[in-house]
Amino acid sequence: MKAAPERIAVEFDQIAVLPDRNWNHNIHYHDFLLRKLPAPCHRVLEIGCGKGRLSRAIAKHAQEVVGIDLSNEMLKIARAKSQELDNIRFEQTDYLQKDYPPAYFDAIVSVATLHHMDWATALKRIKSDLKPGGKLLVIDLYEEKGWMDLLYNLASIPLHHVLKRQKNGKSISSALENELWHAHGSGDEYMPLEEIKRVANQYLPGVEVRRRLLWRFSLVWEKPLEKSPLG
Repeated sequence: MKAAPERIAVEFDQIAVLPDRNWNHNIHYHDFLLRKLPAPCHRVLEIGCGKGRLSRAIAKHAQEVVGIDLSNEMLKIARAKSQELDNIRFEQTDYLQKDYPPAYFDAIVSVATLHHMDWATALKRIKSDLKPGGKLLVIDLYEEKGWMDLLYNLASIPLHHVLKRQKNGKSISSALENELWHAHGSGDEYMPLEEIKRVANQYLPGVEVRRRLLWRFSLVWEKPLEKSPLG
C-alpha cells in the first residue's frame, strides 16, 4: 500500500531541515531533464518540487514554472530561494487532487515522486494535462528484479562513491539525516521496471523507459500532435 500523502508531507517537513547537497542521485539527472525540455516552452509543471532547485533551473528555459509539493516546509524554502524569479509559483497540493485545465502544460517533470502515487492514475492525469506536442519527463526509482537490474546496481556502487566525493567533498551524512531518510524509505514502494514499462505503454503509446545507473529509471514521452480534421 502506498504511503498516505499526509505521512509523506510530515516526513518531508522534517527532511526540509537537512542541509542541501551539491549532488545526489536525483540531482545527477537534472541536466538530462533540462536537455529534454521542449522548445519553445511556455508553461512547465514540476510534481514534487521540494526546495525548488530543479524548478529554478527550468525557469531559465520556460516562461512559467509551477512547482507543487505536499510539504509546507519544503515550499517555504523553495519560495525563499526563488524570490528573484518572477516566473515561478509554488503550490502546496496533491497532484492527484488538483484540477488543471486540459492540455495546460508544455512539459511535466517529476523526480523521485511518482512512485508515491498510483502509477496508472498519475499517467492518465498527466496525459490529460499535457498539450499536444508536450513532454513528460520523469526520473524515479524502481524495484530490483533480475540479473540486469543487479548488474546496473552493482555498477552504481563505485559510481556513487566517486561522484559523491567529487561533488560533495568529504561531508558525511549526520545521524539525523540517515534516520529521517530511513524512516521515509520504510514507507516507499517501487514497481519492477518491466511493470513500469507495461503500464506506461498502456497509457502513453511510444513512451521511452530506460534503466539508469544510481538506482533510477528515466521516462520520456511526447504527446502526439492532434490530427487535422482534414486528415
